[in-house]
Amino acid sequence: MSILEKGGDRRVKVVRCFARILSSLIIFYCLFMLIGYSISDPHSVNDEFPWFIFILMPLLIAMLLAWRWEWWGGIATLIGALLFGITVFITAGHNQLFAAIMISSPFFLVGILYISCWYRRKRILKPH
Repeated sequence: MSILEKGGDRRVKVVRCFARILSSLIIFYCLFMLIGYSISDPHSVNDEFPWFIFILMPLLIAMLLAWRWEWWGGIATLIGALLFGITVFITAGHNQLFAAIMISSPFFLVGILYISCWYRRKRILKPH
């Protein structure tokens, strides 16, 4: 069994590893911030908080699914990042575009990395 049959070339493995590490860091950070925000003062939860939960939780689940299914997880992560960016744009007070880009760009990066792993692996394993 060659290295290509085991899961792709070295670049695919490095990109996949980077995507998994980055998605793990994002997931832990978001969960830590959400738990800390809700515990710190439960009475100070504003109107935007449920929207962030409603969009952020499926986005985090999509990044977890991308560990197993790179294509579907990557697409779901990109869609979730777009929805999250739109939500941030709508709810941000000042510098709406900057806030939306800065907050959603790590999610876009993870989605693009997973899709590129899937595409590269599919291209390598395709018989010529």
